[in-house]
Amino acid sequence: MTDTNTISVITSGVQMMKMSHSTNRDAEGGSHKVVGTESKEERPRDLLMLNWDSDSDSDSDSGSEDLPPIPDPRKVSVEEWERVMTLHAMPYGQPLDSLPAEYDPTPENPKPRRLVYGIPVTTGALFDYAKWAGVAQYVGHGKWKRPNPFSFDKAVDLLSNHCRFDMYLKTPYLYLSTRHCIIEFWNNYNYTTCQTDAPFLAEMTRFIQSELGLDEATTQPKWFFVAE
Repeated sequence: MTDTNTISVITSGVQMMKMSHSTNRDAEGGSHKVVGTESKEERPRDLLMLNWDSDSDSDSDSGSEDLPPIPDPRKVSVEEWERVMTLHAMPYGQPLDSLPAEYDPTPENPKPRRLVYGIPVTTGALFDYAKWAGVAQYVGHGKWKRPNPFSFDKAVDLLSNHCRFDMYLKTPYLYLSTRHCIIEFWNNYNYTTCQTDAPFLAEMTRFIQSELGLDEATTQPKWFFVAE
């Protein structure tokens, strides 16, 4: 287990590093809305399969009469679109407070679907942090210039180094406007050896939320299904 006394010391060091910067994240131009940086593999399967310009019924692929039809995202609010998509992605689109027994690997069930335990984040929050730290990268030029996705991993590497705890960036099964990625602490295959104690987890969570400017209520660590 990781030493529970390390985060407070690390946090002080990070705060001093922030103070030494001549500019902060807000002075760099505020938040950066990152749109379209996800690859096709990172987006929910339903979003890739549907053709909104065709005349076919949008719910033809839903496979269940109990589910509402998937609407054209151009004609509904983001909230409504994501509500319906979450229903269609069940049970894999919802975060879980605990690991279901059927996803705990056993000799009888050695390869269950993968879940990770961690914090949901947006690519915008990660890129802001990478830019503040001076490790952000771009691709393209002029009007085609956009954030390089490798910047998101660099941001997680910084957090991991500050906390002295291994973290990884994963793609959730269902991509939502408030959940582009998951910062993984451990998963259902390694949690027995990688999970830390509750006090350290709580302190590490608060540190990450503070560094990335996350809403504490909606970014508590949970179990998430990931894209495979």
